[in-house]
Amino acid sequence: MRIREILTNLLANAVKFTVSGKIELKLRAKHLSETKTELSFFISDTGSGIKEEEEEDQKYLFRQFSRVDPKKNQTIMGTGLGLSISKKLTELMGSSITVESEYEKGSTFIVTIPQEICLAAPMIPPSDKMEQAEVYVYLLESDKELTKYVIRELHKLSIHPSLISSVSSISLDRSNKNSYLIMQQADFPSCQEMIDSLFLQDHVLLLMKNSDTTESKYYNYQQLYPYNLMMQTANILSGHPVKTASKKTNVYEDTTFPSAHILIVDDNDVNSSVAKRLMEPYEMDIDVASNGFDTLTMASAKDYDLIFLDHMMPGMDGIETVQKLRKMDCIRKDLPVVSLTANVFSDAKTYFTEQGFSDFLAKPINVKELHNTLLQYLQDKAVLKIVEKKLDEAFISEEVKACFTSLKHFDVDASLEYFDHSADFYLEMLKTFRQGLFERRNELDKIYENQDIKLFTIHVHAIKSASKSVGALEFSDLAKTMEDFGHQNNWKSITQKYQELLDYTDLILEELDCCIKAVPAADETKESLSGYPEDIIKSLCIAVNEMDYQEVSDAIAKLDRYTYPGELQNLLDRLKTAYDNFEYGDLNRCSVLMYNCL
Repeated sequence: MRIREILTNLLANAVKFTVSGKIELKLRAKHLSETKTELSFFISDTGSGIKEEEEEDQKYLFRQFSRVDPKKNQTIMGTGLGLSISKKLTELMGSSITVESEYEKGSTFIVTIPQEICLAAPMIPPSDKMEQAEVYVYLLESDKELTKYVIRELHKLSIHPSLISSVSSISLDRSNKNSYLIMQQADFPSCQEMIDSLFLQDHVLLLMKNSDTTESKYYNYQQLYPYNLMMQTANILSGHPVKTASKKTNVYEDTTFPSAHILIVDDNDVNSSVAKRLMEPYEMDIDVASNGFDTLTMASAKDYDLIFLDHMMPGMDGIETVQKLRKMDCIRKDLPVVSLTANVFSDAKTYFTEQGFSDFLAKPINVKELHNTLLQYLQDKAVLKIVEKKLDEAFISEEVKACFTSLKHFDVDASLEYFDHSADFYLEMLKTFRQGLFERRNELDKIYENQDIKLFTIHVHAIKSASKSVGALEFSDLAKTMEDFGHQNNWKSITQKYQELLDYTDLILEELDCCIKAVPAADETKESLSGYPEDIIKSLCIAVNEMDYQEVSDAIAKLDRYTYPGELQNLLDRLKTAYDNFEYGDLNRCSVLMYNCL
């Protein structure tokens, strides 16, 4: 169903044509029978309306790239696609859309959608196999909470398992195809032989911790994960098992969190960009903030499921920010807030939880640790899917490899692995890092002259963190030394090492400049186009409005074959950035602006 998209388009249309007054959305339900109902949505505005005598105008409402009274509405931006798409979607749903309008008083769009009434039923109806299953649960007494959770999830399936204190207490015929055992993977090796003598291998359900790595010796056993236990168990007992694939195959279980809303807070562009890029495969709604004040504003306006908050920031640091968050009435008290920190020490978790954080994540972010953190705090939003992944390493051209030769003080190989072997992503982050370092280089002199040791410490901390992220490890170590001096209030040692820090900064900047200049310019091979490719831009606008990202990608590829004059080229560059970052709002704005250039 595309009801949300239809309503979004109609509301957006109402906003565009309503200068003053109000916009209303009403819903009415009409009972048709025990199994059917009819939903009617009324979107009313006090906008410009349509002249009564110009009945033909209503025909234009639902045409692509058309507007009613174009002279009067020439100042209003838009492609004229929203209503045509809404019309098309309603028709595909067997529904209707009509309009009632009065000139200069407003319009009301009415969407009528027939719906079937679904009778209340279990989310997973029990199968015959599930009802006949005899399930044993073997968990250590120390894991009482885990045991309660497993039992609760099984009860949702109308399964009442037998709790056992040891495997030896079970007396079974191994050929019994109705008997299953659930236990933790960590406890399995000590009693594997006994278990194999009692249960068929695919009737042993190993409960994996999120941090567990799959080993080949467990491929013949079913593997459960706490975040999706009920669904997985239901599949297994119903005869539709899903095993974790062997490393020799290219089929894997991936977890996504499509309904989760995430906020990443970091004053360093490199760190926030890397964090966002690492989280994008999880299909979450991701926002980014650069300071504590924006964090408070954004968190009060949007119900986030998880916040990643930088520990050290200028102005309001992470600790002060999380403590203010915890005191805000509009923010739920159990909101998970994970500290992002480059300062990792033995008792770090205790320290951060005492300050108000739920947990911490070390920088540079480890992919596996990030994955486990998301699973821990977003269990109820997890969606398990089977995907294919290419196992071959990403190809990096010789031209791109050549540009890395100037990076004598960077661990390029390790960085490429950290950036998922994406040379383009690594280059992008090097450019961002270079710009940030250049700005901090100038700021450091001012801070040093003023002997502001607190601000100095914050800046070298940021350098330490970002340098480590892009592989400048020795430079990161030097920055850490300066940071330690700052925490010790040791200005004398800072003075003694300050020139070394500046010299190393200049060296790193020089290497980065050589690297960036050596990158092949994509535009050098492009043909310059003096006009505007009208058909491609129209196709792009349609694809954006329909949220068809494949068509958007194809249109961008066609547009990117050429260079364009002035504003159109700037808009194309913005559009590509929005597409890469999954920023639909900016993508939509850019496509509209490009259309208005025609």
